[in-house]
This record gives sequence, C-alpha cells and structure tokens, in this order.
Amino acid sequence: MTAAVPMTDQLAAIRARCQDLSMQHRLALPADLVRERIGDLARQASTVFQDRVIEICFLLDQYGALRYNELRRMIGVISTRTLADKLAFLHAQGLVGRKLYDESPPRVEYALTDRGKALTDLLFPAILHATNAEGVPS
Repeated sequence: MTAAVPMTDQLAAIRARCQDLSMQHRLALPADLVRERIGDLARQASTVFQDRVIEICFLLDQYGALRYNELRRMIGVISTRTLADKLAFLHAQGLVGRKLYDESPPRVEYALTDRGKALTDLLFPAILHATNAEGVPS
C-alpha cells in the first residue's frame, strides 16, 4: 500500500503546475487578445462571483451530489430563500444539475455539471492564492 501524499506537497505540486501553465500561455497569446478576453471574463465572472455561489460549487465539488438540507447544514447560516435562489441561479447558468426523484416525499439532489466542474477546477488556484495571501501555510 502506498503512503498518502501530505496536503502541503499536493498543494505545492498544483501551484507549480499552475505557474508552468501560466507562463506557457503568457508567451503564446497576443496582448490584444488577452486584454479582450480579460474584459469578457470580468463581465462573466461578476455574475458567478456572488455571495455563496462559489461556496455551493466548492461543496458540490468536494462531496458530490447533495440534497438541499445537506447543503444548508454544510453552509451554516443561510436562509432557505437565499439557498433556493442561488441553486436556481446555478442551475440556470448550467453549472449545477437538479435531479428530481419520483418518490414520496419528493427527493431532489444537486450536483455539478461538467461546466460546473470546469469552473471549480479553474477556481482552485485562485482559492489557493487567496489562502496563501491570508497567511495560511502553503
């Protein structure tokens, strides 16, 4: 049986890979195209970077499909209306899928779509950067 790799080593490997990819793309793309794409990204990101949206995506990424009340317990202090609105928004954006089971009482599970998984993969380096900026050991 192989030993588990410490979390700090995993994070260091992810950070190094992100830096390598970043350098490759910096050299490969024309500056005008990059500026245009940054503007597009900023406009799109403003809708996704809402309060609780990233947290919901992160939880669904970490735990897989979850029911409404499971999500609510994991998040902590959040109103039922706010959670319902955020899940509806994520569903409309194609980031979260909603599966309704034909049972009594009805059961609904929420899970990331492929697009949602891609988003969380892109956000992880930003979250890693933010935690390092706050003095969390890398």
